[in-house]
Amino acid sequence: MIAPNDPPGGGAGDRWRPKAVALSPRALKELGRLGADDRRRLGEALARFAATGQGDVKKLTDVRPPVYRLRAGDYRALFALTPERVEVERIVNRRDAY
Repeated sequence: MIAPNDPPGGGAGDRWRPKAVALSPRALKELGRLGADDRRRLGEALARFAATGQGDVKKLTDVRPPVYRLRAGDYRALFALTPERVEVERIVNRRDAY
């Protein structure tokens, strides 16, 4: 978990700042294929992370530029972070995520 006072890529003393969530066209299409419950669960998890920096998020290793994954049920959101946004690139089932 990434704590609010230890944001990804942030230096010492940085605090989490709320961010907007942006979905790539591919992620939007993948989100539309999910069932209603999975779509709701993933949306709530993304909104919570964007607002607070809290959630089941890990930085993927050996990936440049940095990519993070957010886990929500059987699905993973793969995203990049900017100072202003959570940029979701993919939404995949956990069996296909990596």
